[in-house]
Amino acid sequence: MIQRTLQCLKDVHLGQSGSLVTLLVEYFLSTHLLALARMADSIACRRLEILLADTAEVMFPTIM
Repeated sequence: MIQRTLQCLKDVHLGQSGSLVTLLVEYFLSTHLLALARMADSIACRRLEILLADTAEVMFPTIM
């Protein structure tokens, strides 16, 4: 059930990345099931990379 929830959360709109990362950190990274924690970690890392890339484009538009 938790794995299905994570699969659904993986497809959340990119505009909700900050909220998604917060949710994953608060509720899924602390699970005792390593495979699910790893899956949540992977989703959170991907979304943080997207947020950081987006922030860099906004801050330095001529460099990118």
